[in-house]
Amino acid sequence: MCIRDRFYVDDISANVSESTIRNHLRKLVSKGMIDEVSVAGKKGYRNTFYAWVNSKLRKVKPTIPDEAVDVVYEELRRLIFRD
Repeated sequence: MCIRDRFYVDDISANVSESTIRNHLRKLVSKGMIDEVSVAGKKGYRNTFYAWVNSKLRKVKPTIPDEAVDVVYEELRRLIFRD
């Protein structure tokens, strides 16, 4: 799966119903990992995963170097999205 800035439910191909996809996306929105956006009246989502990882790490250690945030982000992205 490619991580893009904006995406729509139609962009997701999975062997589940559209309502299941929407339910999962709502859960990710509630956790702050993605944001809802509206472009030309079409409801979509924006990837905020890096910002989410950054904020969670800085809550634990405010002085964490940006390079460490990048390493954690890349490892989580690799584990979650299996690039």
